[in-house]
Amino acid sequence: MKIRSMAGWTLAVGLVAGGCLFFLGIDRAVAWWRVRQLLAADPQSRAIVMDDLARHPAASCRQLAEILVEENDPERAAILGDALSQVGREAGAAADDAMAQVIEQLVQGHRACPPAGREQAALWAASMLERTPDDSRPTPEFMAGANRLMEMGRVNPEPGPRAATIRLAASLAKVGLTNENLPRFRELARSGIADADPKVQLAAIPLAAMGPLSMLEELAHCLGSHSAEVRRGALLVLGPNPEVLNEDALLPLLHDPDQQNAALARSALVARGLNDDQIRLGRLIADPNPVHRLEVIDHLDGPAQVDVGMWLKRLSHDTSPAVRSAAARAMALAGGTDFNERLSQMAEGDPSPTVSRLARHFMQGSIR
Repeated sequence: MKIRSMAGWTLAVGLVAGGCLFFLGIDRAVAWWRVRQLLAADPQSRAIVMDDLARHPAASCRQLAEILVEENDPERAAILGDALSQVGREAGAAADDAMAQVIEQLVQGHRACPPAGREQAALWAASMLERTPDDSRPTPEFMAGANRLMEMGRVNPEPGPRAATIRLAASLAKVGLTNENLPRFRELARSGIADADPKVQLAAIPLAAMGPLSMLEELAHCLGSHSAEVRRGALLVLGPNPEVLNEDALLPLLHDPDQQNAALARSALVARGLNDDQIRLGRLIADPNPVHRLEVIDHLDGPAQVDVGMWLKRLSHDTSPAVRSAAARAMALAGGTDFNERLSQMAEGDPSPTVSRLARHFMQGSIR
């Protein structure tokens, strides 16, 4: 009985396999089987299955795309997307005609595709463009499909697909930016910068940093992100651009809670020619605690390279009345005509009546 059952099972498997071969063709049938093996395999075995898929790259990519546009499980979608990228490389990337067929599949299935599948589809298209050699060009069909994916992805409510769409936009801009489509890419970058999700903001930084878009000033918005990674990405772009991010805007970043970001801010200041004394004073004057900002005055008697007048005048505009009062006193003690105008301004119109009164008092020489 068991032998008969096993024989029946073997026959059934054979019939199914034979049917697949008949209806799908050998390459497609093998790809169909291998993709299902891939999804069922443990992480250690996936590389072996991936090698098998790469033996029939065009058929495998079509089969992977067919399943991807129906996949809503993020983990399975990531496996399919990674396989599509790896096998697609074997097929010749975006310059290969077979990949134009694959991206058309993704475009056709996008509307009904779950979020996990849409995210991986956009990431795959971006990776294909990013891997295109300098001496090669994506086919017009691939470019058209990638642009359609980007346009459809602009209205994604989920952050994962939104971030993937912006990464795709950055990849497209590198190979196909024109005066006509410049506003479209700028609009995508602007929406990404303003997005509430750090993943989307992070994806928008390389796009906004592209010279033709002229968006570095808007990119400064990311320096206020609650994500340390987003602040770091913006700082890496803006740090070498003093015309966009001046030293005063860099100083508060010396207090960034992320130590790597604080170190990057310091490196940017050093690259701009500030010495250790200037950076130390700058860190104090940008300290959120007014007690620490007051310490600047105590450090002004030391280094000869420090511009005492500049630092005292900066302190005289501090948000804390106590700091402004101390600055007024220090300017009066320093004497000289350089401080007379600023002391007069404080005496006549400081927001704090107490500071105005003290400034008048100091100007009369009553502190000696």
